[in-house]
Amino acid sequence: RCYTQNPICTPSRTSILSGQYVHNHGYYGLCGPPPPVDLPSVLQQFRRNGYRTGIVGKVHTPDEPTNWLAGHCDAIVDICTYHGENGGEGKPYGDFLDSLGLRSKDDSGRLPEFPGNQQNDARPSNLPYRASLEGFTVTETIRFMDESGDRPFFAIASLPRPHECYTPDRKFWEMYPADLALPPTIHNSAAHRPPHFQAMVEKLKAQEWFIEPKT
Repeated sequence: RCYTQNPICTPSRTSILSGQYVHNHGYYGLCGPPPPVDLPSVLQQFRRNGYRTGIVGKVHTPDEPTNWLAGHCDAIVDICTYHGENGGEGKPYGDFLDSLGLRSKDDSGRLPEFPGNQQNDARPSNLPYRASLEGFTVTETIRFMDESGDRPFFAIASLPRPHECYTPDRKFWEMYPADLALPPTIHNSAAHRPPHFQAMVEKLKAQEWFIEPKT
């Protein structure tokens, strides 16, 4: 019975980390000016009480890279800055893929065989699980825990899915049956919804799907 504070991931994540409502911390979209230095975080509170703190995975606060959390953590590994138009060049996740010889198979940020940087289509990933964003996030979080030794630690493993790109490991993909029933509300009229909602519904209905045929 939990409710997100905002339908957009970045302000919602800022609420989770700071413990404040969106209308208090002031972030409503994907980006913005750096949060005030006195905006608290759960990481900061644990660190002040002697814990070694770290956050790994999809961190993406409004001021990416995460300057706000820099003084609150002993370690930040933000995969959001590790892939994109430059393919994560020079970043830890990109370097990790390079070490495995798998950079050419990277489909963590976009479907390279289709136009556009983000797709609503989906398919199994070309990467093995250990090389996926999830595998990398879990491995780096365990590394942080191991390196903490006997010191108490507080670690956040922020797994990226179900955020785009929709490329899960094949074993997870195959858990879903081909005849998976769609929710009964899928064909409900949007006439009573706000104009921007109606516009998005029509846009998605008209979208060309590259993998699955229209139904």
